[in-house]
Amino acid sequence: MPHQNLQYLPEPIAEKIRIEVEKLCAGKFQGDSRSFYEFIITLLPIQKMDRTTLIHRVEGLLYVTDLLWLDLRKVKNLDREEVVKVANIKSLGYYHHMLGSREHGDMVSTRQDFLNDPPTALKKLEDDVVGLVSILIKENSKKVAK
Repeated sequence: MPHQNLQYLPEPIAEKIRIEVEKLCAGKFQGDSRSFYEFIITLLPIQKMDRTTLIHRVEGLLYVTDLLWLDLRKVKNLDREEVVKVANIKSLGYYHHMLGSREHGDMVSTRQDFLNDPPTALKKLEDDVVGLVSILIKENSKKVAK
């Protein structure tokens, strides 16, 4: 399972997220990819002047993307390149440049650096979750149509 050792996300919230992603993967979510993302962020609220809530959201969305990737790659047996293309996954560096982040570019070069620039990471993770969920919904609808 991805992220066995969540550093910042409280375990009860991680468990709620895991359950919701499992429902989605099983085809029990009624809605589109955007509504799934909006539901997930309700589990990860950001409170003004509390940076830990921002970190919770970043790590929570990272956890969601890990669970979605796991299902798409192992259960649905989809090719990584195909998923990246269809979901329109872009690098963190792309968002760093497009959003005009003030953080130094070397600080956000890998997935482990998401917490160094949370606003950039949140935009990338939003797009990733929406893209991955849309693929999963399409795959689940193919299964139902058969």
